Amino acid sequence: MPGIKEVAQRAHVSIATVSNVINNTRPVSAPLRQRVLQAIDELGYVADPMASQLKKRRARTIGLITTRITSVFYPYVIDGINQVLDQNGYDLVLHDTRDDTEREINCIRRLTQARVSGIILDTSHDKHDEAYFLSLAALSHRGYPMPVVSLELDLTRYGLDSVFADGTEGGDLAAQHLLDCGCRQLAHIAGPLHGSLAQDRLLGFRRALLRNSLTLPDRRVVAGDFSQASGYRAACRLLEQTGPDGLDGIFAANDQMAAGACHALREKGLAIPRDIRLVGYDNTFIASIVRPSLTTIDVPKTEMGRLAASCLIERAEGRSGQPGPRAMRLPAKLVVRETTDPDAESDWALFDW
Repeated sequence: MPGIKEVAQRAHVSIATVSNVINNTRPVSAPLRQRVLQAIDELGYVADPMASQLKKRRARTIGLITTRITSVFYPYVIDGINQVLDQNGYDLVLHDTRDDTEREINCIRRLTQARVSGIILDTSHDKHDEAYFLSLAALSHRGYPMPVVSLELDLTRYGLDSVFADGTEGGDLAAQHLLDCGCRQLAHIAGPLHGSLAQDRLLGFRRALLRNSLTLPDRRVVAGDFSQASGYRAACRLLEQTGPDGLDGIFAANDQMAAGACHALREKGLAIPRDIRLVGYDNTFIASIVRPSLTTIDVPKTEMGRLAASCLIERAEGRSGQPGPRAMRLPAKLVVRETTDPDAESDWALFDW
């Protein structure tokens, strides 16, 4: 879009004269005023009411784009983000894409036009969408750079700071644990497979099986949408396809889907972990309160939020000591509970929620 500089060039006047015409701050002769107004009309220039404010200071607001705000994963992350924003005098604006790539693009456009200081993005796009992520690395509005920090995916190769736990490592940990428990007939309840988060967790799961000379047939992978209901439906479908005797271990790509699967298995009269062992992902509060308690892959969710917010504020304020993109990799670890080990101690994550 044309700016005040282009208007000044078209009207052959100074930027100050254009500003005086737009804001009525100082008298301008009729001929000059007419030239400026004509240039504005020809260029389709629209004055930005925030421009004068932003000359004095950047908007102290951070945008967060989530894929599905109903996920119990996000409260931990938002808590970490808010801890940092409160310390630095920033506010948070939240947008949710409902795991829709077009909505994500619109959310980025709206936050950019609102002149936020930067964006923390949990993307729904495939991590191989090079053109899209390169455009985010160069994001700006009216000359103001707009830093973007990737949440959950490593997009540093495109120039984006990234805070993530390796989903491939997490999927590998889940598979190896089920194998160590004696499971051989395994299945996976995946997240939406158009997204890289779900792809990475499935890739790690398959990698561990191959390392143990096993494979995962496509019919034993059913995609959900990270909700409890989708986990329930996916488990029912897996049981229908394989029968109760053909399945002894399930890895669900998040705790909510694992909770739904747990309900489906009990409904079918199957005992966990005696008949089927179950592993979730994220280690949210759900894992400690379902019965039996859920073995899961722990991700440092609150720390992820703190790191993302700190990195973004440093970029926005020009205080980052690292010119290139930062890769902030957090460890994933296995937390064993009763869905894979009947003798595991029940723990209540009383301080997480």
